[in-house]
Order: sequence, then structure tokens, then C-alpha cells
Amino acid sequence: MTTEVDVRLSSDEAVYEVSAVRPADLVEALAGTAVEPGTIVQVGDDVVFSAPRSARRETGSALDRLGATWSERGRLAKITVAGVSTPPLKVLALLEAAGVEPQFVSASPAAATVFVAQGDAERAAKALTSAFEPARA
Repeated sequence: MTTEVDVRLSSDEAVYEVSAVRPADLVEALAGTAVEPGTIVQVGDDVVFSAPRSARRETGSALDRLGATWSERGRLAKITVAGVSTPPLKVLALLEAAGVEPQFVSASPAAATVFVAQGDAERAAKALTSAFEPARA
């Protein structure tokens, strides 16, 4: 049985690091905007989340209204590998073999999402697509 794998590349992503904010407060602050945050992770007192760079003005305004101290890591691309039961370790090994270092990693049983430098995005996506593409007869 072959499991179909979907590798998706989004080259317009930013990752925001926000200090001393609860995830619920962050989501509430973004709720009244057109910003659709992606992965949201709490690390100690900080929250890290992704959002499209095209929404950076609205994202920054919402964070400022929240009174948060924040920083943005731009020039990242998001690659999601979905459809593999254990993707994180394999995805990371494939990226390492391709000479690509992920900046952030998020994983679930159904998918792995990595953020890489935009300059590495095409090479990373190609390496992952080639590895997960079913062998052609």
C-alpha cells in the first residue's frame, strides 16, 4: 500500500516571536484582522507563530495594540510535508542531506512543517518531493 505524500511550499512566510503574551490573547488580538496565523507555539513565556508576510503590517499593528514586545523573522519559506505517518525525523534527515538547515519545525502525526531560508526553499522542496515521490515503473 502506497501512502500519497503532499509537499507544499509557501515562500511568503514570516515567523514572529512575542514576549509575555498568552496564546489566547494573541489569537484574540489577531481575530479582528485579516491575519491568519499558522503554527502557534508557546515556549516558556514567549509565543512563536507564523503568518504570511503579505499581512505583516496588520500583524505588527495587532501586536502593538496588544502591548507586546515582538520581533519578526522574515525571508523564510514554509514547507509542509503531509501524508506520512512519521515525517519529522525523515524530513529533517533529508534536509540535512540537502544542506538545508530548518529555522523552525512543527510536527504532528499527519504532517511536518519546516521553515527554511528563502534561498534554500527550492532546493529543500525539490529534495523532499524527490524523496517522497513514488518510484516510477
